[in-house]
Amino acid sequence: MQRCGCGLLPRVGAHGGTPKPDEARALLRAIWRHVLQLSADEAATLQDDAPFAAYGGDSLLAVQALPPYLLWLYSLHLQLLH
Repeated sequence: MQRCGCGLLPRVGAHGGTPKPDEARALLRAIWRHVLQLSADEAATLQDDAPFAAYGGDSLLAVQALPPYLLWLYSLHLQLLH
């Protein structure tokens, strides 16, 4: 998986610009790991059906998750323009 300039988020576009489900899941897990400051072992236990709060997240941490996601969306938009 290639990375965008921030070093955290996957760079998509090689297969038409639409992230595959595994890429989207990896993106969310990377953001949650970063925002919740989880170790690699803790991040490996993340469950898709568990809410953000189940891992210690709150509304303030959720707001911190927005900038990396928005940066990824902007990066995807630029890739689609080229």
